[in-house]
Order: sequence, then structure tokens, then C-alpha cells
Amino acid sequence: MALGLCAPAVYAADAWDVHFGEGNGQFSRTIRRPDSRRDAPALRALRAYEGRAVLAVPGTDAVIPAAVTESVQDALTARSQYTRFDLPDAQNQLGTWFRDHGEDRQGFV
Repeated sequence: MALGLCAPAVYAADAWDVHFGEGNGQFSRTIRRPDSRRDAPALRALRAYEGRAVLAVPGTDAVIPAAVTESVQDALTARSQYTRFDLPDAQNQLGTWFRDHGEDRQGFV
């Protein structure tokens, strides 16, 4: 079993029941609350994961804060067979990046 993550976000448990909205409502306030990610169910699941895990990290990410990426990385290093795959010239939209950069796509896979 393997897990590949591309610039993932993690959300506080209380964000899951809030309407996403237009980017200026309760959901945005909840996920932007300082350290809200610390109680994210996703981080608990990633800490427990024991398979192969690859985290693709863009060089510039205007969407996912570096602290979130660090939390994901810390969780993955707990038990998984973890590899970080840095893409220094990429931005947050890694799906588009991989579409246009076959060599990086192959390296990630």
C-alpha cells in the first residue's frame, strides 16, 4: 500500500461541519484560526499510517501555509516509510504541474 499527497491541506475537526462558502465565512475563519490544524483528524490518521508515503511539496505555495506542510510531514514521519518529493519550481496546483512535467510526474510515482 502507498499514499501520495500533493500539497495537502488539513482542517480542524470543527471545520468539517461548516459550509465552505465564498472564502470569507465561518469555514475560512475556522481553518485560519492559529494552530487549528493541530486537532485535525487527518493528522491522527497520517501518524498511524504504516505504509509507503510520499509528500510532494511545491517550492512556492500561496495556498497551503508552510506550518501545515510541516505538520503533515511530522505526522508521516511517525510510522510510515516517508519520502519528501520537493518541486522547487512548482506552485500549489501540482496536478497541473504534473500534467505538464512528465519527468516530475514519473519521479513522484
